[in-house]
Amino acid sequence: MELSPGHPLSLPRPGLTETLSVAFNRTVWELLRRSGKASTASEIAALCTAPLAEVEVALRELGEAGLVKQALSPATGRRDAFRIAHDRLVIAYDRENA
Repeated sequence: MELSPGHPLSLPRPGLTETLSVAFNRTVWELLRRSGKASTASEIAALCTAPLAEVEVALRELGEAGLVKQALSPATGRRDAFRIAHDRLVIAYDRENA
């Protein structure tokens, strides 16, 4: 399901809470946000000095949760890059719904 930037995500969305609970996943999302462009898994791994396999897992989980999407790589023109699907993450806690 394609969501527009700024479309609210609901925590009951499958996998979202688990994905956001992993600090490395949030780091990868933030690197993509700050870059402002489509980046490959290799580029992200180089930026955060993490193993490529770990970055690929994070990108898969972020994609499944609807937080990143595949994009055309500026270098190759193929769909082997990623960009954020939402321009910001805001997590609000409602004590009454806990």
